[in-house]
Amino acid sequence: MTPKKHFGTLHMAFLAASALLAWASLLIAALGYLPHFRPVEPAWPLLVCLGLGATARFLTVTIYRRIHIALDSAFYVATAFVFGAVAAAWLVILIFTVDCTVRYTKGRFVVLPNEVPLWQALIHIFHSGSVPALGLLLVSTLLNLDALYPVDDVIAVWLVPTFALAFLLIHYFLLGGTHWFQGATSRSLIKEFLFKVIGSEMSLTPLALAMVMGFVHQGLGLFFLLGATCLLFNWLF
Repeated sequence: MTPKKHFGTLHMAFLAASALLAWASLLIAALGYLPHFRPVEPAWPLLVCLGLGATARFLTVTIYRRIHIALDSAFYVATAFVFGAVAAAWLVILIFTVDCTVRYTKGRFVVLPNEVPLWQALIHIFHSGSVPALGLLLVSTLLNLDALYPVDDVIAVWLVPTFALAFLLIHYFLLGGTHWFQGATSRSLIKEFLFKVIGSEMSLTPLALAMVMGFVHQGLGLFFLLGATCLLFNWLF
């Protein structure tokens, strides 16, 4: 029998509020009410991005407690620069939510079946699936990313790493920070989680930069080739 796990009211409220904020922000942006975002233009290259990101998500490892990570941020960063922040956020929220749902059913999620009530499990799934999209939209707004499209190569050299670092800090703060509610110390989170994860993810930032430049100058073929190289690093990791 699976032992029961208790989450406090404040903890669940934080998870639910952040998930609702993420979904609301994405829907408002997708409907065109936030003009600083580029509208999503459906195109088959987005399916390539979806395939790359989804494949990377299933090449995950356990990094802290029951948190699984994949070195997939390079795909979302590159997609944001090439296709716009809203398109990238949709990819993130769809891939992460499906991934979290599958992991929950297989007993590999932060909460397990029968460990918590179903409504709490759903909140965890929607939170874990949506906070990366929220972080991506927030960073895109702060850096006014979509207004810079197409990004000049010289600007991209410093903007891509800056965007990636800011995105990862917000993403993993919201994801790993929930462990504060469970008694984890700040030192433990920073030393065992944030530094290790962000350092690993940032190692692929040069490939994200190359994907952006490759798409602008050579098209989808080079973009896909560099994306496949990112997947190889995920597999080795």
